[in-house]
Amino acid sequence: MSLTSETVSHEDDKYCICRASYGNKFMIACDSCEEWFHGSCININSEQAKDVDQYYCPFCKEKDPSLKTVYKKSKEKDRDKQKEKLKDKHKEKLKRKEKRREDKRNRIAFDSDSEEEVDQSVSKRKFDHSEEHGKDERTLKQSVDDMT
Repeated sequence: MSLTSETVSHEDDKYCICRASYGNKFMIACDSCEEWFHGSCININSEQAKDVDQYYCPFCKEKDPSLKTVYKKSKEKDRDKQKEKLKDKHKEKLKRKEKRREDKRNRIAFDSDSEEEVDQSVSKRKFDHSEEHGKDERTLKQSVDDMT
């Protein structure tokens, strides 16, 4: 279990990456080499340290890359939940994006179908009109030509 600065007592000793004294700053001990580090030098504040179960310094991690800072169980579960939520949000975002693409494809298909329907409708109206008046388009055109 990581120790914090409350247990450091030697003001003249040199600690940390910076090789400075305690200086009344928050510190945390490495659970491997037991060296003390200023939180500000390793980017851990006292609030974050409350969640740390085992801390390993950069030097020990370099020597043994399998060493990882271990957080207390409740925080690990919270982090896992947050990761799952992010994954779920990402999945939902991808689904929405795919839905928009599908909607766009459907609109394009609908628009092209609508154009065909309009063309067929116009042709049918012309045919119905000519049938209604007893003439087909050729006869109508011939009649117009004869008038000129």
